[in-house]
Amino acid sequence: DLVQAISAFGICLLDCDGRIASWNRGASRLSGWREREMIGRPYAQLFADGDARGSTPQQSLDFARTHGHCRSEHRRRRPDGSHFIAECTLDTVRSESGEILGLVEVFQDITDQKARQSELYERATRDTLTKLLNRSHFLDVGAQEFERARRFAEPLSVALFDVDHFRKFNELEGADIGNRALVVVAQALGEGLRRIDVVGR
Repeated sequence: DLVQAISAFGICLLDCDGRIASWNRGASRLSGWREREMIGRPYAQLFADGDARGSTPQQSLDFARTHGHCRSEHRRRRPDGSHFIAECTLDTVRSESGEILGLVEVFQDITDQKARQSELYERATRDTLTKLLNRSHFLDVGAQEFERARRFAEPLSVALFDVDHFRKFNELEGADIGNRALVVVAQALGEGLRRIDVVGR
């Protein structure tokens, strides 16, 4: 009854086969799934479609069974098709003799928290105008790439782009137009990037 009454955290009990045996009020509130919809369903039912079809659910169960505890973050799906990011802890429930009787998972919705973290990271590493890497982060990434190139004896290319007559253009047309020009240049550079390339301002 105490577990069922908790609304801030989702708590569910899984049987030895990884099927949901109980589903508390918090689990319903956070996920949108009602208890009667979840009892008897496999653990993978909780995951977003791509993860559910992969090995992520089974890996979490296997890790918890082996080590007694598993902590993870992954996408969960709601009945309306939307998703949220769940921080989960999965623990084994054992008898006095050590036999695994099942598993209990406690989860919470950290979607907003992850969005704030992502926003703070973007502010710390991106130039506010062009959205390219800022000077500090570009130098950090560059140092890593130089080290990687040395270690594996691979070629590394660095190109410097200077916007011709930019200062004169800025003075004649104004800072707003100058900023727009920088954004267009940044977009043009971004369109030609491979996944392994980086551009900074």
